[in-house]
Amino acid sequence: MENIGETLSSIKTLLSGYRAEAQGLLEDAVVTQWNQVDIERHASLFQDLDINQIELLKAVADYKKTASVTLQYIRQFENALSNLEADLRLSSLPAHEAHQTAAKLQSETQQLQPFLTRIRLYRELLGGAAKNIQERLSLGNLLALARTHAEQSTRQREMFEQGYRIFTLVAQGNDFKEGNINIHEISSQAERIETKFRRLEIPSIPELAKVIVQRQIEACCLAVKEIHIFLAAAGHSLQGEVGRIEDIRNHIMFIRTKPFSEILASLPEEGAKLCRNINEFGYKSNLLKEIEKIVLLLENLITAYECLRYSYLPHLAQITMEAGFRLHPRVIAGEAGRNYFQGLRGLLRRLKIVFAAANDRAPLNNQVLAQKIFVALSTCPYYYCVGYEDERRVTDFIDTIIKEFGKPYPYDDLFHLINNAIAAYGALIEQDFAQFTITRRPGRGETEAPPPDGKGEEEQLGQLLARIEARADHLRRLTPQG
Repeated sequence: MENIGETLSSIKTLLSGYRAEAQGLLEDAVVTQWNQVDIERHASLFQDLDINQIELLKAVADYKKTASVTLQYIRQFENALSNLEADLRLSSLPAHEAHQTAAKLQSETQQLQPFLTRIRLYRELLGGAAKNIQERLSLGNLLALARTHAEQSTRQREMFEQGYRIFTLVAQGNDFKEGNINIHEISSQAERIETKFRRLEIPSIPELAKVIVQRQIEACCLAVKEIHIFLAAAGHSLQGEVGRIEDIRNHIMFIRTKPFSEILASLPEEGAKLCRNINEFGYKSNLLKEIEKIVLLLENLITAYECLRYSYLPHLAQITMEAGFRLHPRVIAGEAGRNYFQGLRGLLRRLKIVFAAANDRAPLNNQVLAQKIFVALSTCPYYYCVGYEDERRVTDFIDTIIKEFGKPYPYDDLFHLINNAIAAYGALIEQDFAQFTITRRPGRGETEAPPPDGKGEEEQLGQLLARIEARADHLRRLTPQG
């Protein structure tokens, strides 16, 4: 009797646990809410939240039946157990038969295990889906509902899509990128390209050539500055609309604290509200065209940077520093020195120098003159003069080179000669820059998209920079300065 008592106690404990599981599923506050939900109506949301709609439908349709059938079996087994216990108390059943009946009942109760497994699965699935809705509902989900709301008519759809394009330009977050351009990403890209220009290493080249290259780099950096100013103004002009979207984003956090069935019930209204907010962005549709131009400007800037770094600067270093190249300062200086003493005017200059030699002035010949010009072209840090102070600096610079020569002759002649040589050499560098052909960056794939604006690979660097400056000037005119 002792062993059979333990068996019956074990059966009773097992059935009690099964009953608690089945009854718990039927009374679960989260599970029962699914009876109020039109699952198919929210199919797109469930897909976005990675909730398996088929499994959900099966669980909602089957959980009551599974729990009810399980409870029926439990009641049958409990009745059988009660009858067996009564027989044992009355000693109306032989011992061996009582053991057989108890063993059979224990075996049969084990057959409820698959039902228990399904009960636990349904409870986990339905509870997990509810929790998923509460924890993962986002602005991106509401945007999808807003778009669905806008599909009610062609006009509403067009209004929404126009507003949505502007919305994605200025909104922050990862809920709505979809490959659309965004001013925050554009701003980050602009910062990166500006950093590259600022860190661009200029090789060992004549100082005058360096000044000209730095002028082109600064023009590119000024273009980036105009991009930042325009983007900031664009973001500011839409502060009100973005603020309302942020209010909705914050409201989502409040919604997520509610029971999931209430969340689902409120979504159509929330989607319609967001649709109206998105439509309000549409009146700024002209902004999209300007942003698209900025994207092209950034492409131009990237092309300019890569051309400077990988092609033009190595080229410029070669033609200005290697002996024999036409733009080497010594070649230019040698030609200017020889020309100064050539012809009738050159002869007169020689005679004047001879007569002036008795006055202990510094000796002057074409070699000395060529060296002076070479020093000027190699070390002059000034080229772009925009006022009296700049002109004075150039004057002082040239004076340091020829101050040992007497005035007015040959000092004045040499001053004009060197001044003109600086201007002429700078013009040659500028011409070389402008006419340099842009080539594809070394190492880039052949399948890469062609340069922007439909330009081929034979475009010249001067044309590219002119377009960059023109677009920067366009942005400057669009944006209130100061």
